[in-house]
Amino acid sequence: MVGSDTVALVTGANRGIGFAIARGLAEHGLLIALAARNRAQARQAAQSLLDNGFRASSVVVDVSRSTTVNNAGITGGDQRPSTADPDLVRDVLNVNVLGAWRCYSAVIPTM
Repeated sequence: MVGSDTVALVTGANRGIGFAIARGLAEHGLLIALAARNRAQARQAAQSLLDNGFRASSVVVDVSRSTTVNNAGITGGDQRPSTADPDLVRDVLNVNVLGAWRCYSAVIPTM
């Protein structure tokens, strides 16, 4: 049962699948905290929900900063494993593996 005080944090919520998930949860009465790396985009997405009568707020998250977290993934582009750029591989692992871990580590204790 979802109470009126239930909050859903949705990362990557400023567009695409993340925004669709945020809207779907808002339609079920949850207060949505829309997370994005870009403050203006997060606010714009939250405002879109607010304009449609839903409860929403925005929050900035950036997996590359230890003070914020985000579990939204990135791709390494069109690279072959045998010739991949090590710096890009490091960035992809940082976001896709460590970013998800950071997000869970930050959010789970508050649940």
